Amino acid sequence: MRRHHYSKLIIIVLSLVLLFLVYFVIINLMSATRSFCGDGACSSSEDCSYCLEDCGCRSDLVCVEGKCITDYMLVSNFSFCYNQFNIEYTSKNYENALDLSLKCRLEVAKELDNIALLKKKAKDAEENKILELNELIYKSNDAYLNYLYLKIRDIDINPHVYKTTSERKAAVISALGESLPYLENSIYYFYLIKNKYPLFYRDQLDKLFKQRISDYEKNNLELNKLYDFFGDYNYKFFLQINPLNPLVIEETDPLVESLKGDESKIKTTLIKFVRNNVDYVYSTNWQTNWVNPPAVTLMKGKGQCTDSSVLLASMFLRAGIENVGLCVVDTETKGADHLVVGIKKDSVYELWDPTCITCEDKPVPSSASKWNYTCFDLSQYKSKELQRCGDDTSYDQCSITQPYFCDNGNLIPRCNECGCPSGLNCFRDNKCYKCSAGFSFKNGECRKD
Repeated sequence: MRRHHYSKLIIIVLSLVLLFLVYFVIINLMSATRSFCGDGACSSSEDCSYCLEDCGCRSDLVCVEGKCITDYMLVSNFSFCYNQFNIEYTSKNYENALDLSLKCRLEVAKELDNIALLKKKAKDAEENKILELNELIYKSNDAYLNYLYLKIRDIDINPHVYKTTSERKAAVISALGESLPYLENSIYYFYLIKNKYPLFYRDQLDKLFKQRISDYEKNNLELNKLYDFFGDYNYKFFLQINPLNPLVIEETDPLVESLKGDESKIKTTLIKFVRNNVDYVYSTNWQTNWVNPPAVTLMKGKGQCTDSSVLLASMFLRAGIENVGLCVVDTETKGADHLVVGIKKDSVYELWDPTCITCEDKPVPSSASKWNYTCFDLSQYKSKELQRCGDDTSYDQCSITQPYFCDNGNLIPRCNECGCPSGLNCFRDNKCYKCSAGFSFKNGECRKD
């Protein structure tokens, strides 16, 4: 009887153990299936970088490479100042906006000074990253405000009241030429954030970046119209070549640093970089479309032959290559249809085509032996002035006032090309006259009937 009692007890204990084991297995299986991003539990396989929804940081902390650390604390009123500036600027209260842009830059300076101080006291790499990130953001804001300050001062407020339309348009070109490099720098800092701190490059930063790219493109469209007014398409290509662009420096220097001045290797390395990083977009309007500066072409990762050639020319110059120019090419004897980089060797240009993805190490495709091309020297265009004659006639064009021709800024009579007003005749001295009664115009002069 006692043995039977013990047997029952053993069976009960074993049943309980078995139930516990089954329960343990089921719980673990449920936990394993339940562990996913968005399940409301921060599992051992998740962190704030991988799953912010489950493993988000407190409001006073920020996620850096999976860890929640203390966020950078602001010391200025920049956000409030910038919001006020935007209200005044969009309302076209330019005098107020001009004043606020300077005040907001002082707020930026406070932040940058504080960040510099905190970086010296940073406890670890994570804390330093937060400071570096904020430093790039404020440097971008500072450059953008400087661009807006110059634009408001020189374009929005000052109407550039000059005697002629050409003087006014040339003044706007000059003002944009001074202000746009600051906008380029602002965009460049976004490029650094996106490449160095991709986890922080979220919607808010991307929205700001796209806004500034939009600003840049609007300004370039305006410049495009201005250059077209002067009737010189080539000018805008050369004006965008810039070896001192921060992004050109950022990409060029590491590529050529180990090549020790070997010009052949430098050229091959740089053209490979452009071909691999900029997708070629063909356009029949390549001469009249705006050409992007190097920074925008690199960030977009695509462009026309003009965009790629301007980028490559800028990188060549940065790497120390001399006598760089641009060459307009007729590839099929049907008229100019392409732009490439030319490097002058004695009196001959060596061509480099950044759009040829099948060329490998070759500078141009094999069909280039049949190309017709005209090359332009960079220094010639950099020193060229955009001007028109006093009546707004383009250089080397006939005026609407016959018989005048715009010759290097001077209106001169040239009726053999520009014709004469009705009732007048073009004489041998290229001036227009009317013969007196009893005289007829013959062979460039008045002769008696």
